[in-house]
Amino acid sequence: MSERFDAVVIGAGQAGPALCARLDREGLKTALIERRRLGGTCVNDGCIPTKTLVGSARAIHMARRGAEYGFAAGEIRVDMAAVKQRKDGVVRQSQEGLAAWIGGLGLSPLGFLIAVNLLFLALGCFIDATTMLLVLVPVLLPSVAALGIDPVYFGVLIVFNITIGLVTPPYGLLLFVLAALTKIPLGEIIRECWGLIASMIAALALLVAFPGLVLWLPRVLGYLK
Repeated sequence: MSERFDAVVIGAGQAGPALCARLDREGLKTALIERRRLGGTCVNDGCIPTKTLVGSARAIHMARRGAEYGFAAGEIRVDMAAVKQRKDGVVRQSQEGLAAWIGGLGLSPLGFLIAVNLLFLALGCFIDATTMLLVLVPVLLPSVAALGIDPVYFGVLIVFNITIGLVTPPYGLLLFVLAALTKIPLGEIIRECWGLIASMIAALALLVAFPGLVLWLPRVLGYLK
């Protein structure tokens, strides 16, 4: 028994499901074809697994350099089975489809951006910027495409969030760098940084409310229509 479709998307990588969602919103009956696992090469074999392993390697490397930062972590042993288990867990979560979960919440593009900003602001207090860029951003991109959010605009918001995280206690890396360079006690720097953090969050809120503040220059230069 044959079935007719208005469009056929080959490959269920990061772009495939997002494209299907866009076509469905346009009223087109769409088929998605994937010969292996949902998520494609990036989620299952390439980007996500590799970046997860790199994140573990970086954490191990930084722990071994603890003496340079004024702490002793003791003997650092690598448990490759645990590293692989962590990688498999991240891949499995990605396969389950963050995009489908967000879609089920019925979030508008603005609601999605607010949720992402709150998530990154919270994680920026405790998680390294590299980890958020390498692990979280690729997982969020299908939802960005499905909701019709400009990727340039989204990228600027993410970079702005990460910049705020670099100066937010208790993990803010720039706070420790500034304390080491100026010999000013870390506690004193933290007390004085809240005004800067508040102003940056206010600027971020303006960028979320008025996307044109970000996109006008790319449009003037011809990178965006």
